Amino acid sequence: YHHTPNQDSTSGTLHEFITYEPEEHMERFAAIDEDFLDTGLCLDSLRVIRYAGHRTSLSGLYATIAHDYEFYCNGVRWYEVMGGEPFYDLYISHYETPDGRLWGTNTIWWGDWIAQYPYEYLSTVMERGKHALMGSHPYCMWDEGNPEAYDRIDSLSTSLEQDYPHFGWVLPVEVGRFLEETYLIEVKRMRTHQDLIELEFDGSTSMGQHLVVEIPSDLGPQSVTIDGSPASWSLHSATRLFVECGDLPPGMHLLQVGLDGTGVQEPPPDPARAPGLACSGSPFRGSVTITGEGFGEGATLYIYDLTGRLVLSAPFGGAYSWQPSSHGPGSGVLAGVYIARVVTGDGSGASASLRLVALE
Repeated sequence: YHHTPNQDSTSGTLHEFITYEPEEHMERFAAIDEDFLDTGLCLDSLRVIRYAGHRTSLSGLYATIAHDYEFYCNGVRWYEVMGGEPFYDLYISHYETPDGRLWGTNTIWWGDWIAQYPYEYLSTVMERGKHALMGSHPYCMWDEGNPEAYDRIDSLSTSLEQDYPHFGWVLPVEVGRFLEETYLIEVKRMRTHQDLIELEFDGSTSMGQHLVVEIPSDLGPQSVTIDGSPASWSLHSATRLFVECGDLPPGMHLLQVGLDGTGVQEPPPDPARAPGLACSGSPFRGSVTITGEGFGEGATLYIYDLTGRLVLSAPFGGAYSWQPSSHGPGSGVLAGVYIARVVTGDGSGASASLRLVALE
């Protein structure tokens, strides 16, 4: 009564939930709940659903929401066309009724052994930095124990983990809870000043949210705080600042981004007029050489991690070789992204980023 077409269904030979049958669909979900409880399971595990045939009617959605589901597969879209091209992308759905809310997205890649989608459906979405819902019938995905089916899924998983540096596995219910928690965050006020950006918002964060701030290309982040405490951040494409929200309790919160004039920017025609900084061997193993020109005498090199913690400071005479895997200043750091900054005695300077891939 919850997958295979049944003759006792008012939808006839179709899968359940495809036609509009409000009373029947409520009855079917009640039967599912009853069977779960009779087998000794907990209804808390019934939070995600893929409808039979990848389709549902509005009454199916209503019944799903009424029975406390949080996330659903809103179908497959690879057969659709947009702008004359096949649609290999992602839908986000949001339905709300008096009984609650439901979030969903489409299945990007289907893993049944005899009905697997082309890898292009998956790679197209992943290359755009999005998430991808993957689905299958478990016994069909493994082809009832076929070693070739296991090897295929292992190869697919390995490719994802190796090809996309920021790739991670996440359960569908976690996506639904992330969307729900983010949806409930309310921005109250935003202010911008010459050297300060402030954002006030109301809500809580526990699902790994980031605040994204677009900053001017000629400025760089000097300090980033949430509720007065330093916040971890990273800079993407020179102007997009990603700030980790952490586990913020319910209530009002304040993000403050202090800016200075040492942001990433196009160098002037005459590099001798302004400081310039470069890093060789980044990403690197063991050591990196930081070189610069135009700083003059009395310059100091500072290296920070992405929380703003000072890792190393040293006099800078135009070149500095940093060996974090050895003993001495700046040693014992973890692999990750760091910011190198050189400042002269008059306060002028320049910054560059370097990434430690492996420390030996």
